[in-house]
Amino acid sequence: MTPLGRSVLPVLVVGTVLLAPYGALAQSGNGSTGAAFGGAALGALSGSMLALSGGLEACNRTLYPARCSRITTVTGAVVGLVAGAVIGWENRSALDDRLENAAFGTALGAAGGVALKLGLQHYGWPDVAATSALGLAVGASVKGASIGLAAGAATGLLLWRFHPRVGPGGAAVWGLAGMAVGGLADWVAEAVEGGSDMNGIPMQFSVSW
Repeated sequence: MTPLGRSVLPVLVVGTVLLAPYGALAQSGNGSTGAAFGGAALGALSGSMLALSGGLEACNRTLYPARCSRITTVTGAVVGLVAGAVIGWENRSALDDRLENAAFGTALGAAGGVALKLGLQHYGWPDVAATSALGLAVGASVKGASIGLAAGAATGLLLWRFHPRVGPGGAAVWGLAGMAVGGLADWVAEAVEGGSDMNGIPMQFSVSW
């Protein structure tokens, strides 16, 4: 089992427990309240997975890797939880889009995980679950995560070019870190946009002739 597979199991358990009530809340007519709970759960799971995967390799290079991973995971979960709750409260359709993208991301992550399991002997089912959860996290924040990954990878490759000691591992660290930062920034940006949405303020203009 890979380090990511071992680290992601507690996150998956907590995320599943948080997401489970969302369907019932949404169907019971609770409206924006149910969407806020669902957004908080999805944001917490997405943010924690982004932060965990983005900081895992970097944390392994510190003196206290387990503590570092816990701090980054909790930080990402808190950011995602707050942003997701705001998005669900302000804009249910935006949350539905994220849920749909998260479902596609989960399916793609699961397919990739199964393919890796068939090809790599040390790759187990917890690792398949990890890739599925990572697909969910990226899918729920696909625009920001994609931009961040591209920017981080470009930075890492540039550093590797001028500082060979960075190596491919260092370049990958930059890419994953960029993905995490971009994904979390995407959550925050939409929460801020939803919280200050001027479309919800009725404004009437009349011209008399």
